[in-house]
Amino acid sequence: MDTSEVSAVWATDLKEFLYNVVQHLFSSYFKQTKMVVVTREPETEPMLGDSGFDETISFTNSEQNSCREQAYRDLTSIMKAAPLQINSLQTCLNLLTTAISLQDITLVKRCIEYLNKNLNNENVLIVYSFLHKCQMPTMDPNQLQPSAPPLVEDEHLKGTNWVQTLIEDLRDNCLVIIDENADHLLKQPELLQLPYKDIYDIVTRDTLRVSSERVIYNVIYSWGLEECNRMTLSKHHLPEVLRQLRYAPRYGLMKRKEFKRKMEEILEEKDWRKIKFYLEEKAKNRRVDELPNKMSRPRLLTTDLKPTTKAQINARERLTRCERCIINVLTCWTAIFD
Repeated sequence: MDTSEVSAVWATDLKEFLYNVVQHLFSSYFKQTKMVVVTREPETEPMLGDSGFDETISFTNSEQNSCREQAYRDLTSIMKAAPLQINSLQTCLNLLTTAISLQDITLVKRCIEYLNKNLNNENVLIVYSFLHKCQMPTMDPNQLQPSAPPLVEDEHLKGTNWVQTLIEDLRDNCLVIIDENADHLLKQPELLQLPYKDIYDIVTRDTLRVSSERVIYNVIYSWGLEECNRMTLSKHHLPEVLRQLRYAPRYGLMKRKEFKRKMEEILEEKDWRKIKFYLEEKAKNRRVDELPNKMSRPRLLTTDLKPTTKAQINARERLTRCERCIINVLTCWTAIFD
């Protein structure tokens, strides 16, 4: 019997065992009220599919919450015993959605770990645009049939918005990749579909590496037109639609020929004149006051900053410990042979 046949037999036996466990666990808790519905899938289906768990569980009696939670934990702990293979980015994103809706922190961590390992400049906008959809499930006060209880294994995460806590590093890593590939990524059509906050967080970063601030202007102008179309507004409403995005380009870093009259479409007349005066005085090497809203402040290189993600911080700490160890060894060596 080869490896594939052994795996198939193992999966079948485990599926049968899981089915029996479900019957045993929930029949003792909810036999009288029939509050648990377990549907047995065909044997060819994987134990844990891309869209989540195969079993459908409904609970109605709040008095039996502790029994429900323990039963659900027992069930999912058995499911976790089988290795979970994530083979594609889209599968991982779908699975992440399911994990958040089930409030399964362990599964959410697995998905985020996969995304972090496979993040690159080709898929970063797909992942980044997905993250704003990752929200804590809201409890409807009129809903009397809650879904499975949350699996909050980390005590310090209980009672917190743990979804945002867990995806924070992933979001930071996305922004770092966007920083380093800004000229290419800011021209991609996917960027125009981002919500206001996501596009704002990108174009206002001090570490954004762009060859010209004109790139930033083109992005927000195109995004503004797209947003006007989505809101069925004319382009005359661009200033209202863009709001603070109007001041995201560092106009003071542009060349005079790059700063055109057309930019008055999104800027107020007084702002346009102030920027124009700044560029003219700067070209004459005259002293002039800085523009507000960082509009004349140079952007920083990524290498000029301290590490921002936990992975970078941990790597730096390991390097620091190694350096201290080497220094201690050399100090001892010197003291012995001095």
